[in-house]
Amino acid sequence: MSGGNSVLLIAVGDEVRKYSLEAKQIDYNDVVVTGRRIQSLAVDTEHRLVYWTDTSDKAIRRATIPVNNKHPAITQTLRTGRTLAAPSGIAFDWVAK
Repeated sequence: MSGGNSVLLIAVGDEVRKYSLEAKQIDYNDVVVTGRRIQSLAVDTEHRLVYWTDTSDKAIRRATIPVNNKHPAITQTLRTGRTLAAPSGIAFDWVAK
């Protein structure tokens, strides 16, 4: 994220985890726990948002990446205007934003 340590966001089942790339030992924090099936991730570092596809609910969701580990992320389901058959990938448009 901006101005902080380097991190890696990964999806593990129903969680988005944040790993510190600068820690001396492997350490991670849960960013999002949805209780669903996270398939793929995209990140907007400028606005601290993580987007993902949920293959269980056939939806696209997003959440603000917490600054600290004391406050959980609040998840939003994005409305696409149609039913998604099987959302399996997502990308963030870095050029147009």
